Amino acid sequence: MALIAVLVYGSVLPGKHSFNADFLSAEASHSAKGIAAICIMLHHIAQANGFQESGELSVFKETGFLFVGIFFFYSGYGLLKSLRTKPLYLQSFFKKRILSVIVPLYVMNGLYAVFNLIAQAKLSASQWILSLSGLVLINDQAWFLIAILIQYAVFYVSFSVSKTDRRALVIITAAVIMQMAFFIFWGHFAWWAGERNWWTSGSGWSSARWWMQPCALWFQGEWWVNSTIMFPVGIAFAMHETKIVSYFKKSYWIKLAALFALTAVSVYGASCALSRMSYWSEFSSGSMGRLKKTVCLSAQTAEVFFFVLLTVIFKMKQYAVNGVTRFFGSITLEFYLMQRMAIRIWSFVLSNGQLHVCVFALLVFSTSVVLAVPFHFINTKILFLLKRGAAPGGSAQH
Repeated sequence: MALIAVLVYGSVLPGKHSFNADFLSAEASHSAKGIAAICIMLHHIAQANGFQESGELSVFKETGFLFVGIFFFYSGYGLLKSLRTKPLYLQSFFKKRILSVIVPLYVMNGLYAVFNLIAQAKLSASQWILSLSGLVLINDQAWFLIAILIQYAVFYVSFSVSKTDRRALVIITAAVIMQMAFFIFWGHFAWWAGERNWWTSGSGWSSARWWMQPCALWFQGEWWVNSTIMFPVGIAFAMHETKIVSYFKKSYWIKLAALFALTAVSVYGASCALSRMSYWSEFSSGSMGRLKKTVCLSAQTAEVFFFVLLTVIFKMKQYAVNGVTRFFGSITLEFYLMQRMAIRIWSFVLSNGQLHVCVFALLVFSTSVVLAVPFHFINTKILFLLKRGAAPGGSAQH
């Protein structure tokens, strides 16, 4: 009910025969990302053991990537809009875009390192070094930072070397598809590190080193790639925004209903694919099962495409801007990155049966906010100092 209230309160509604002209404005986009951040938190909470046993929040259990798709869409859309409206945008790209991800990444690494020390986590020297460097994830939910950095880098190179926007978009789309193909080849763990099908033997996992375990390295997990297609889609939308909006304005409700139907069909199709084939085919068949992974990934790619497009087109008629969406829109990244820590803090109590699942959810939510606010403050201060130092006449020039 609280989430519904957030989605409705402060709604921007046009007249009966009108549309929201600013449904893709910065304020509307930040509000949408704020709501998506809350839904991603609910997805992470739904995966906790207590919630899987009770069935609470089950609707969010497999839908996290849909809301991440919203972030990729708005990232691609915003980059293209900035490129077209801001002079010499690519020349300041590192300072404005790359630093805004790198700084939170390394601040987060430091915070999680302190947390692991307090929690007495058992990490080898190589794990500590690679985790602090960012070459492996100290926070397994922080994959988005690496994924978006890769998309930013590809965007910068593509638009720097391409003579046309269309050619740059082709390069970016090809890069995303290559990442998908890499995951299908790479799988969920270091299958190549031992004897053939070593993980199927009784002693396979007990003798495996930490970097051979599931999802220890980059791109070991479908969540790295099952929503990234929305980054080039966001760019394409920005390129053809006038035509797309004009198209949906004609017979709007019929086309919205068609989008809803396509979304429902894609959700059902993806659910069938995952239940019958599974991404984790290495464990069900003793082989990599790359065809099964390809089918599952293709089904979820269609699912996230129609879901995000439906969400964006719906905003032509309704979207909410209120204090809650503004607040979470301003700390989306920090709120997302602190969720794993909050869940780890309270999971021990939940697993011992000392906490009702609803209380657990509220504690995780509030703890994530409490951690995110100072985290955001630290990031903002560091970015301010770095950008001021890098500017002409700044302290870094002397």
